[in-house]
Amino acid sequence: MSEQTNLSVDRNRLADDLESVPQDILLWNRAATEDATASLVAENHLKLVEAKLSIDIRQNPVNYGVTKTTEDTIKALILTQPDYIEAQAAVVAAKSKLSETRAVCDALDAKRSSLKYLTELSISGFLGSTPIQPKGVKS
Repeated sequence: MSEQTNLSVDRNRLADDLESVPQDILLWNRAATEDATASLVAENHLKLVEAKLSIDIRQNPVNYGVTKTTEDTIKALILTQPDYIEAQAAVVAAKSKLSETRAVCDALDAKRSSLKYLTELSISGFLGSTPIQPKGVKS
């Protein structure tokens, strides 16, 4: 996704932001959906790698340097295998990316809400600048 998404609210850019925010929300929510799918795929791949390693260790324990296969030994061996470590890293990366994307979605929702209320204030005439008095002049 674009790192150029503006998450700040500027009351001088209400019209521009009101036009761009819905599109940004749509794009980032689509990205979140894609990232959620990627996260699930990575988790499923990790389970598959774990299952294949478990079967292989049970069928060929000598290839893994063990003679007696207990559940604890198999679990420990699985955790140390490069394929499992790689799949686990992919899950962590996918979840991290999903978290970042959801954070942007949340920020855009907060911006949308802020724009709504700033627009209402602007229409009502309550959004104005505070007059600055020259030094020495009291109101």
